[in-house]
Amino acid sequence: MANTRLPTIATITAQNTGTDWLLLPAGGAATLQVSGTFVAVITLQFRFGDESAVHDVETYTAATLRNFLTYSPGQVRLFCKTGSFTSGAAVIEARPGKQRE
Repeated sequence: MANTRLPTIATITAQNTGTDWLLLPAGGAATLQVSGTFVAVITLQFRFGDESAVHDVETYTAATLRNFLTYSPGQVRLFCKTGSFTSGAAVIEARPGKQRE
């Protein structure tokens, strides 16, 4: 998946799919949205800077709208991991939010 500073949207209809990585500066923010009719677990993931280690932050099983804030530069995405999809379609979005002052 690509890295981007632009909004990234995906429709999840299978496991191992998600949004592109959204690049966030130190003090950055993202608005995350999960919608649709689905039976799945969508995981919010974060990685610091350009490192390859991915950290699971929290999971969603229903429609959600959330703001994510970071104190260090990194990347965030919404992802449906192996074994986490059953049925339906989840529309997931990660959009840059307003940077903290």
